[in-house]
Amino acid sequence: MKIYQNLQFLFLMCLAFVACKKLADSGEIDTISQNQAKIQIWFNNKKTNNSVQRNAWIDALNNNLLYDKLWTEKNGNVQYLIVPINDNFKFKNNKGQRARSYFVSALNASSKIIYSVIVQYRPNNSQTTTHLAEGSIADIFNNKALKEDCNIRVIDIYDNFLYTKYFKDNKYVSTVNLGKKINANNQLNRSATNNGSSRLDNCIDWYWVTTYADGTQTWEFAFTTCETDSCHDSDFASICPDQVDGNGGLNNIGSLPDPCAEAQTGSTNAKNFSQNGKFITVKGSIISAASDGKEHGVTFGKDANGNITNSNISTGSAISGTVPNWQNAFADLHNHLDPSPPSNGDIYGFIDRVNSNNNFETRYILTSSGTMYALVITDLNKANVFNSNFPRVPNPGFSPDFPEHIVDEINEMKGLYGATEEMALAFIMEKYDMGVALLKQDSDGNFKRLNTVPNKNSDGVVISYTAKNCN
Repeated sequence: MKIYQNLQFLFLMCLAFVACKKLADSGEIDTISQNQAKIQIWFNNKKTNNSVQRNAWIDALNNNLLYDKLWTEKNGNVQYLIVPINDNFKFKNNKGQRARSYFVSALNASSKIIYSVIVQYRPNNSQTTTHLAEGSIADIFNNKALKEDCNIRVIDIYDNFLYTKYFKDNKYVSTVNLGKKINANNQLNRSATNNGSSRLDNCIDWYWVTTYADGTQTWEFAFTTCETDSCHDSDFASICPDQVDGNGGLNNIGSLPDPCAEAQTGSTNAKNFSQNGKFITVKGSIISAASDGKEHGVTFGKDANGNITNSNISTGSAISGTVPNWQNAFADLHNHLDPSPPSNGDIYGFIDRVNSNNNFETRYILTSSGTMYALVITDLNKANVFNSNFPRVPNPGFSPDFPEHIVDEINEMKGLYGATEEMALAFIMEKYDMGVALLKQDSDGNFKRLNTVPNKNSDGVVISYTAKNCN
């Protein structure tokens, strides 16, 4: 009887397992179907008012997506849908290269697709192309280490180059995209025409801009396009939409204030105080305290005789912290446990501090990599207008966030155009006329304002972003 009861129990357990397995499988299929539907809707929206050529390309791409192998990843408030692309589907931008291609859509917290791109994965020194490991996409877009030495080329859904990222020795190395400079005198003496005469055309010099992990850049000349030239080149088939010429267009920035001049006073003050003995000592204490894996903060003030004083060092958590209140405060300092620049909450909190104390000048942020950022006010009225028009969004347990559409813009700049976190933040701060400048300390101890500009083709379409920081 006991044996029979045991067998009966095992039989029921097997039935339960099979039932659960079917439910789990059904749930997985439903999830894939739902995510596939989101992508299909996004494709259909892209096809509205599109050219016949581009719509045909979208259909061909869609027909080669291996939806049954779709997987998802998440980083912060961004979810990624990753769909492998059939190896038989050929792209002009990776012709002759061993690369695996993946269709990637980024969704925001409202499950809306922000952007979609093609990620092409090519391992270094490999005779055969392996598959991209699940879990890698979020790391790629956030410049985190990958296990393999590889380069990642990102193109748009129409097969136009956006940027390339390089990973080596378990580290993110650099991002390469295209940046432009106006050709000398904005003219180029072109070769003689058929009738023997020469012509002068408006021209743009294009450069491969390499941004390294430490924020430094190199510019290497790539090619020149003039208003009578085509953007399309067998090697660089990428810098403008189909059938659009390569003038590149000029940004009309003549009437805008000089961002470097705006922040000069704040930059000078930030440098001078960072060289003060009190600051250097307390900075060392913050670095030592950070060994516990938590954020720490300190506030600096002055006594009645004008001597610099400081608060005790506060201890926060692994994801957030606070800076203490202090008499006659004029600056504060806190650490980040990763290499990230100031958070959205740092900016909102800084504006609050300046409003409550007009003598408050600088907020310093020290990252885990040793990089020092600083926030300074360039126009308090503008800062308060921004605070009113774009109020912070509570994010329980974390720093408050920008409104969703600004967060989406930042994520789009990073994912679609390969901008770094600091480039995206600097651009958003200037675009929304925030009245706050983002500064970064260089190797000589100077604090330089970070500035990011878009590169547009002759159709006015942004193709990349370039850091043009103050000297």
